Amino acid sequence: MKTLKSRSLMTRLCLVIMALIGLYIWGCDQSVPEKTKIEFTAKDSSEITKADAKLELGSKLDDQGKYAEALQNYLDALSVYEKLNKGNSVAKTYNLIGAIYFRQNNYELALDYFLKSYKLITKILEINPKDSICRNDNHKTLNNVGMVFARQNNYKQAITYYEQAREIAEQSGNK
Repeated sequence: MKTLKSRSLMTRLCLVIMALIGLYIWGCDQSVPEKTKIEFTAKDSSEITKADAKLELGSKLDDQGKYAEALQNYLDALSVYEKLNKGNSVAKTYNLIGAIYFRQNNYELALDYFLKSYKLITKILEINPKDSICRNDNHKTLNNVGMVFARQNNYKQAITYYEQAREIAEQSGNK
């Protein structure tokens, strides 16, 4: 029979293993240079798991049009990702937050978050040009920036970003 202490240890071990699998699958550990990576503890992996759950819940609420609740979940996840220096997750979350503001016709805030995402993705790709997650998210983010400019009737700027997005998508094999 397992004791409470051994279950707790097993739970922590499972969380660490899940986090490591996630890092391998999604390439999250590629977002920072080797010397600045932090050691993952059971607490860190638990926080990441909770942040990932908040992000997923935010996405579901966003799909249901519950923007205020979705935004709060995204912001909760963002604070964890920023604290743990999870660049890919921060960039993705910036993009999701921008999308909420875009749907609410708050184009200034949408543009701000889309550009934050783009700048972070660019920084990550400078460190690791083969980061497939960022390469994929890069063209999506540029497309989102183009959509903001189009909604603001700034078609010249919109076309510039759409063309950049198309070029990157083609280079990445996403046509």
